[in-house]
Amino acid sequence: MITKRIKKELLLAVIFFYILGSISIVYANGSLGVVLVDDISGPYKVEVKSYAQKLPQGPAHFSIYVFDTTKNENLENLNVIYTAISPSGKSLEPFIGYIEDPIPSLVIQEMNISYDSDILLDEVGIWKLKIDIDGPLGKTTVNTQVEIVSMIINWGLIAGILTIILLVLPMSIIWIRSIKKRG
Repeated sequence: MITKRIKKELLLAVIFFYILGSISIVYANGSLGVVLVDDISGPYKVEVKSYAQKLPQGPAHFSIYVFDTTKNENLENLNVIYTAISPSGKSLEPFIGYIEDPIPSLVIQEMNISYDSDILLDEVGIWKLKIDIDGPLGKTTVNTQVEIVSMIINWGLIAGILTIILLVLPMSIIWIRSIKKRG
């Protein structure tokens, strides 16, 4: 009887840790895999990334990767300043791009330095982003546009939470029943 209970609990633990181990890395701002700009501007190759082509209304995260066009090397020690202009023409205060410490992971082997900024884009419509870059190779400006849409329901997140609940609930019931049988 005890071996049967131990086997059942061991099987549940293996299933739980298998599911836990199969969960991939999640970024706080989503995956920054969508390239908004991939262009050469002056002496720099500039990539502007965000987590979607159309961003939901609210805080938005942008990452800028700046490369030397001659050596194709990622550059650091640059001054990167973002300016956002709303659809109504209101210009926000300029934001200074900060460097996030690269975090090594098993999934992402990219260790390029990015200049990041979190900007509150609170109007629906097309926002204009002006990015001024000043570094050892000179100054340049990159212009791009971002479409902001009204807040949407994240069905993927809701489905993930429901899946976890539906997996944990039966395991909890089995565990509670096994405790009651012991007592």
